[in-house]
Amino acid sequence: MSRSQHRLGEVSSEATASFAEAERLAAALSDGGQLVPKAIEGVPLAAGELAYGDLFPHGWRYFGLEAVAYERRTLLAGGPLLMAMTGVASAIGNRRRRQAAELMAAPQWRPLGLLRVVVTSERLLVWHENDWWSVWFANVTDVRPDAVNGVLELVFDSDPPYRLAGPGVASLGAVLACAMPTRIATA
Repeated sequence: MSRSQHRLGEVSSEATASFAEAERLAAALSDGGQLVPKAIEGVPLAAGELAYGDLFPHGWRYFGLEAVAYERRTLLAGGPLLMAMTGVASAIGNRRRRQAAELMAAPQWRPLGLLRVVVTSERLLVWHENDWWSVWFANVTDVRPDAVNGVLELVFDSDPPYRLAGPGVASLGAVLACAMPTRIATA
């Protein structure tokens, strides 16, 4: 499986190997090892902020939509009996369309596509929709690595969680686990 073809839910030996490598990284960092800063061009770093990694995972966010519009239709034709039957059929069709719209608006994992994630000393910089989004480590309340599916979930107090999958996300989980060990869930 190529890295660009990775899809959520596929179990692969690559994901298992990646999480095993991440466990070794976490052990090295907890034994006093240090990350080596990298020069990454075009990244808006604050004064004194260092960059450590540049990843290209697939991303999702878990949220609902405010509302999804649906089309109401009414067809009334014929005499009283036929008019009643077409009215009932219209009501049934409208109900189905409303239920489908409510399902679309319900909270669910919504794809963000391929992201660029730069790991810094203070935050994750996420390139999405032609703009950098800051994910400050202080706002992350939980990190949930899933070695079976090869994904990493980042949970926040007041923002929708991220789900990342792809090369390097397991190592990102290890780095975050060392950066904030009291807030990390174990796989």
